[in-house]
Amino acid sequence: DLQVQNIFLFYCFTVLVGFTFMFFCQAMVTLFDQVGRFLILLVMIFQLASSAGTFPFELLPDWAKALNPWLPMTYSIRGFRDIVSSGNYGDLQGQILHLLVFLVVFLILTIGYFYSKDQERERHCLF
Repeated sequence: DLQVQNIFLFYCFTVLVGFTFMFFCQAMVTLFDQVGRFLILLVMIFQLASSAGTFPFELLPDWAKALNPWLPMTYSIRGFRDIVSSGNYGDLQGQILHLLVFLVVFLILTIGYFYSKDQERERHCLF
């Protein structure tokens, strides 16, 4: 019986989270191929353990607390908590900013990879 504080914001935030994770997976597979798929699996396991979504942050082991700020799931869980239960939109802006930074970094990595491959292909075509 949870009541979402703002339905429109909930859907918009869900789309942002989806794109962030999609660009993460895309960047890993683009850069590392099959190894990237394995890295995605490892990161997802670490995110589940360290994002404070299943256990309170205070109960996490030290290694999980150290990983917590470096994983996008941390900010998606905090954002969903803000939207669904607290309605604290000041904190939500920080979560959105963090997710946008992750999204842009993953997108730049992917675009950079394809740009370098294109430059390499053009160099081979000239000779």
